[in-house]
Amino acid sequence: MRIVRAALFELAGAMRTKRALVLILLYLAASLLWMNGAISALGKMEDQLADVLQVERVPGKSGVVSAALWKSKPFQRIVRGAVGDSLVYDDLVGRHPVELLYAWIVFLAVPLALVAAYVWFWRIDAARQIRAARKARRAARRAERAAMHA
Repeated sequence: MRIVRAALFELAGAMRTKRALVLILLYLAASLLWMNGAISALGKMEDQLADVLQVERVPGKSGVVSAALWKSKPFQRIVRGAVGDSLVYDDLVGRHPVELLYAWIVFLAVPLALVAAYVWFWRIDAARQIRAARKARRAARRAERAAMHA
């Protein structure tokens, strides 16, 4: 119960300082950029794959060649050999390649976004603390001088 209370307290603090909003926006921006880059790269790879395999491309429909390759028996044998575990293999083969790519991006983007945001907020917080300490020292010096002159 203490963990839930602490998590709620941290969430309330994050919402108060807009940290949660920044984290969400940072995550969305990173995942959108990475997914856009990945889909562009997949499109180029698919065009090259269609040229190499001498397969007709379907205009306006990307993913047809990679989906056909994903379902081919020789490619599935390669994946089965690379994975080794039949449960993981069954899970992988049942998914579309873009689904797996997005899962991989999310797996990387969330921890990186959280670490980046934590470091960024930590630096901002540290800068605030340094400014507050400087103000306190200046006030202490003024009070000391005022006490000496009085």
